[in-house]
Amino acid sequence: MHKAERSFFKKVLGSVMLLSVELIAVWGVLLVSVLTFLLLSREIFIQDQEGFDGQVFEFLNEYITTSNTHIMKMFSFLLPSIL
Repeated sequence: MHKAERSFFKKVLGSVMLLSVELIAVWGVLLVSVLTFLLLSREIFIQDQEGFDGQVFEFLNEYITTSNTHIMKMFSFLLPSIL
């Protein structure tokens, strides 16, 4: 009976330890995500730095055409129904 109890205790302890490691990993990813969001929000809204946005829009300006817009609208409506 002692061996069965000890084996059960080891299984439970192993499961709790695995759950703890998973929770630490999830909390780590969440923390990195929140910090990245705060950094980007500060840069965009508080420091009002839109230089990168301007560069991207300027680069993509030559690709903005009526036909490309129609193609992108088609993908926007078709892909959600496929996925």
